[in-house]
Amino acid sequence: MACGPPPVEGPAPTYTNDSGVTNMADAGSVAAQARVQVRQVIDGDTIILTATSDAKSPDGRNLSGETVRLLGVDAPEVARPPQTPTSDCYGDQARNDAKELMQGRTVTLAYGTNNYRDSYGRLLAYVVFSDGEIANETLIENGSARSYDRFSHRYRSRFEAAEKRARDKNLGVWTCR
Repeated sequence: MACGPPPVEGPAPTYTNDSGVTNMADAGSVAAQARVQVRQVIDGDTIILTATSDAKSPDGRNLSGETVRLLGVDAPEVARPPQTPTSDCYGDQARNDAKELMQGRTVTLAYGTNNYRDSYGRLLAYVVFSDGEIANETLIENGSARSYDRFSHRYRSRFEAAEKRARDKNLGVWTCR
C-alpha cells in the first residue's frame, strides 16, 4: 500500500517562459502529461510537490518530491533551529497563509526564461490554479509576502503593484514596522 497523497491526474502542466511563450522544447513532451499537487508548504515562499512519475521539470527531473521556490516572492523566514532559532515577524502566519492557499491543491507551474533553479537547487516557478489565479501574486496581495525584486521576471510590475496595495492597507508583513 502506498503512503502519502495519491498521484494527481488531469490536464498537462503549463510551461511558459518569462516572455509568455510556451516552451515545450525546454519542458519536454513527457512532462506535459500530468498536473502537480502541492504536497507540503515549507514556508511562505517554498513548497514540495507530488506528481505522477512522468511529470518532469523543464530540466528533466521528476516533479514528485521537488522543492519549488515561488518565483518573484519573498516571505519572512520561519524558525529552523539551530540556523534560524526564531521566526521573522509574520513568518509563521505567512506559512499558514500559504498552507491555506495552496496545500493539497492541484496546480500548474509556469517557469522563468533561463534559470529554472536557485543556488539551493530549488525549482523556480509561478504556481497557477485552474482559474488562472497566480498563488505567488495572491500571497503578495494579502500581505503574506513581499515582491522579490532582486531579479526581473515576467510579473514583476504586477507583483510590485500588489505589494503597494498590501502596504497601503497595512496588511500582513507590512504590520512589522
